Amino acid sequence: MELNLTAVRTKGRKEKIPIVLAQSPLTSDDFETHNTEGVSKYSTLTRLTARHRKLASLLASGLSTGEAAAAVNLTPSYVSILKNDPTFQGLIRYFETQVDNAGELFRGAAEMLSLEAIATLTERIQETPDELDATELTRIVAVAADRAGFAPKRVEEKTVNVNFGDRLEAARVRAKTMRDVTPSQIEAAE
Repeated sequence: MELNLTAVRTKGRKEKIPIVLAQSPLTSDDFETHNTEGVSKYSTLTRLTARHRKLASLLASGLSTGEAAAAVNLTPSYVSILKNDPTFQGLIRYFETQVDNAGELFRGAAEMLSLEAIATLTERIQETPDELDATELTRIVAVAADRAGFAPKRVEEKTVNVNFGDRLEAARVRAKTMRDVTPSQIEAAE
Protein backbone atom coordinates (compact mmCIF):
# COMPACT_ATOMS: atom_id res chain seq x y z
CA MET A 1 0.00 0.00 0.00
CA GLU A 2 1.51 3.32 -1.05
CA LEU A 3 0.30 6.51 0.70
CA ASN A 4 2.01 9.16 -1.49
CA LEU A 5 2.70 11.45 1.46
CA THR A 6 4.67 14.64 0.89
CA ALA A 7 7.16 15.73 3.55
CA VAL A 8 6.58 19.19 4.99
CA ARG A 9 9.76 21.23 5.25
CA THR A 10 9.92 23.22 8.51
CA LYS A 11 13.52 24.44 8.62
CA GLY A 12 16.48 24.87 6.36
CA ARG A 13 16.85 25.16 2.63
CA LYS A 14 14.98 23.13 0.13
CA GLU A 15 16.80 19.96 -0.85
CA LYS A 16 18.74 20.21 -4.11
CA ILE A 17 19.54 17.11 -6.06
CA PRO A 18 22.95 17.37 -7.74
CA ILE A 19 23.04 17.00 -11.49
CA VAL A 20 26.00 15.02 -12.82
CA LEU A 21 27.03 16.19 -16.28
CA ALA A 22 30.08 14.01 -16.82
CA GLN A 23 32.15 11.42 -15.05
CA SER A 24 35.94 11.39 -15.18
CA PRO A 25 38.82 10.59 -12.83
CA LEU A 26 39.86 13.43 -10.46
CA THR A 27 43.05 15.32 -11.19
CA SER A 28 45.02 17.86 -9.18
CA ASP A 29 43.57 20.61 -11.40
CA ASP A 30 40.08 19.64 -10.24
CA PHE A 31 41.13 20.19 -6.62
CA GLU A 32 42.62 23.61 -7.39
CA THR A 33 39.45 24.66 -9.20
CA HIS A 34 37.31 23.41 -6.34
CA ASN A 35 39.36 25.24 -3.67
CA THR A 36 38.98 28.64 -5.33
CA GLU A 37 35.62 28.29 -7.05
CA GLY A 38 33.18 28.98 -4.22
CA VAL A 39 35.37 31.20 -2.04
CA SER A 40 34.53 34.87 -2.07
CA LYS A 41 37.33 37.32 -1.56
CA TYR A 42 34.77 39.98 -0.71
CA SER A 43 33.10 40.46 2.61
CA THR A 44 29.71 38.89 3.15
CA LEU A 45 29.10 40.95 6.29
CA THR A 46 26.87 43.92 5.63
CA ARG A 47 26.86 45.23 9.20
CA LEU A 48 29.09 44.61 12.21
CA THR A 49 27.07 44.18 15.38
CA ALA A 50 28.07 44.28 19.04
CA ARG A 51 28.12 40.48 18.95
CA HIS A 52 30.61 40.50 16.04
CA ARG A 53 32.86 42.92 17.93
CA LYS A 54 32.70 40.84 21.10
CA LEU A 55 33.43 37.64 19.16
CA ALA A 56 36.41 39.22 17.41
CA SER A 57 37.70 40.48 20.75
CA LEU A 58 37.44 37.01 22.30
CA LEU A 59 39.15 35.34 19.33
CA ALA A 60 41.92 37.96 19.40
CA SER A 61 42.46 37.31 23.13
CA GLY A 62 43.24 33.65 22.37
CA LEU A 63 40.01 31.77 22.99
CA SER A 64 39.28 28.81 20.74
CA THR A 65 36.51 28.95 18.16
CA GLY A 66 34.23 26.80 20.32
CA GLU A 67 34.83 28.81 23.50
CA ALA A 68 34.30 32.14 21.75
CA ALA A 69 31.18 30.82 20.02
CA ALA A 70 29.71 29.66 23.34
CA ALA A 71 30.49 33.01 24.98
CA VAL A 72 28.46 34.97 22.42
CA ASN A 73 25.79 32.29 21.85
CA LEU A 74 26.74 31.35 18.27
CA THR A 75 27.51 28.00 16.68
CA PRO A 76 31.15 27.09 16.08
CA SER A 77 30.41 26.49 12.38
CA TYR A 78 29.09 30.05 11.98
CA VAL A 79 32.15 31.41 13.78
CA SER A 80 34.36 29.46 11.37
CA ILE A 81 32.53 31.03 8.45
CA LEU A 82 33.01 34.46 9.99
CA LYS A 83 36.72 33.82 10.50
CA ASN A 84 37.10 33.47 6.71
CA ASP A 85 35.36 36.80 6.05
CA PRO A 86 37.86 39.59 5.17
CA THR A 87 36.00 42.24 7.19
CA PHE A 88 35.86 40.02 10.24
CA GLN A 89 39.56 39.15 9.86
CA GLY A 90 40.32 42.87 9.89
CA LEU A 91 38.26 43.24 13.06
CA ILE A 92 40.22 40.43 14.71
CA ARG A 93 43.51 42.09 13.69
CA TYR A 94 42.26 45.36 15.18
CA PHE A 95 41.49 43.70 18.52
CA GLU A 96 44.85 41.91 18.49
CA THR A 97 46.53 45.32 18.56
CA GLN A 98 44.40 46.53 21.46
CA VAL A 99 45.30 45.85 25.06
CA ASP A 100 42.39 44.19 26.83
CA ASN A 101 42.20 44.20 30.59
CA ALA A 102 39.98 42.17 32.88
CA GLY A 103 37.66 45.09 33.57
CA GLU A 104 36.99 45.65 29.91
CA LEU A 105 36.28 41.94 29.37
CA PHE A 106 33.87 41.93 32.29
CA ARG A 107 32.13 45.06 31.03
CA GLY A 108 31.77 43.52 27.60
CA ALA A 109 30.35 40.31 29.03
CA ALA A 110 27.89 42.24 31.19
CA GLU A 111 26.87 44.32 28.21
CA MET A 112 26.32 41.20 26.10
CA LEU A 113 24.34 39.61 28.94
CA SER A 114 22.10 42.66 29.29
CA LEU A 115 21.46 42.72 25.53
CA GLU A 116 20.53 39.03 25.60
CA ALA A 117 18.29 39.60 28.64
CA ILE A 118 16.56 42.49 26.92
CA ALA A 119 16.02 40.35 23.81
CA THR A 120 14.63 37.49 25.93
CA LEU A 121 12.35 39.86 27.81
CA THR A 122 11.17 41.32 24.52
CA GLU A 123 10.26 37.84 23.29
CA ARG A 124 8.44 37.04 26.53
CA ILE A 125 6.51 40.31 26.40
CA GLN A 126 5.44 39.63 22.83
CA GLU A 127 4.48 36.01 23.47
CA THR A 128 2.94 36.26 26.96
CA PRO A 129 2.62 39.90 28.02
CA ASP A 130 0.73 39.17 31.24
CA GLU A 131 3.52 37.18 32.93
CA LEU A 132 5.77 40.15 33.75
CA ASP A 133 4.48 43.34 35.35
CA ALA A 134 5.92 46.78 34.57
CA THR A 135 7.70 47.11 37.92
CA GLU A 136 9.60 43.87 37.41
CA LEU A 137 10.53 44.78 33.84
CA THR A 138 11.77 48.20 34.88
CA ARG A 139 13.88 46.71 37.67
CA ILE A 140 15.44 44.11 35.35
CA VAL A 141 16.32 46.67 32.70
CA ALA A 142 17.72 49.10 35.30
CA VAL A 143 20.00 46.44 36.80
CA ALA A 144 21.18 45.30 33.36
CA ALA A 145 21.84 48.87 32.25
CA ASP A 146 23.72 49.59 35.46
CA ARG A 147 25.97 46.56 34.97
CA ALA A 148 26.69 47.55 31.37
CA GLY A 149 27.71 51.08 32.36
CA PHE A 150 24.50 52.84 31.35
CA ALA A 151 23.12 53.57 34.79
CA PRO A 152 21.16 56.77 35.32
CA LYS A 153 23.23 59.62 36.66
CA ARG A 154 22.43 60.42 40.26
CA VAL A 155 23.36 63.72 41.88
CA GLU A 156 23.55 63.77 45.64
CA GLU A 157 24.11 66.96 47.54
CA LYS A 158 25.07 66.82 51.18
CA THR A 159 25.24 69.90 53.34
CA VAL A 160 27.47 69.45 56.34
CA ASN A 161 26.82 72.20 58.82
CA VAL A 162 29.23 71.97 61.73
CA ASN A 163 28.86 75.58 62.93
CA PHE A 164 32.61 75.95 63.07
CA GLY A 165 32.51 79.67 63.99
CA ASP A 166 30.11 79.16 66.90
CA ARG A 167 32.09 76.22 68.22
CA LEU A 168 35.34 78.20 68.06
CA GLU A 169 33.81 81.11 69.98
CA ALA A 170 32.50 78.75 72.67
CA ALA A 171 35.99 77.22 73.01
CA ARG A 172 37.52 80.69 73.49
CA VAL A 173 35.01 81.52 76.25
CA ARG A 174 35.80 78.24 78.00
CA ALA A 175 39.51 78.96 77.73
CA LYS A 176 39.09 82.34 79.49
CA THR A 177 37.11 80.89 82.37
CA MET A 178 39.44 77.98 83.01
CA ARG A 179 41.27 77.80 86.25
CA ASP A 180 45.03 77.86 86.07
CA VAL A 181 46.30 74.63 87.60
CA THR A 182 50.00 74.96 86.78
CA PRO A 183 52.21 74.75 89.81
CA SER A 184 53.80 78.05 90.80
CA GLN A 185 57.45 78.57 91.75
CA ILE A 186 56.59 78.92 95.44
CA GLU A 187 54.88 75.56 95.53
CA ALA A 188 57.81 74.00 93.64
CA ALA A 189 60.30 75.29 96.27
CA GLU A 190 58.46 73.72 99.16
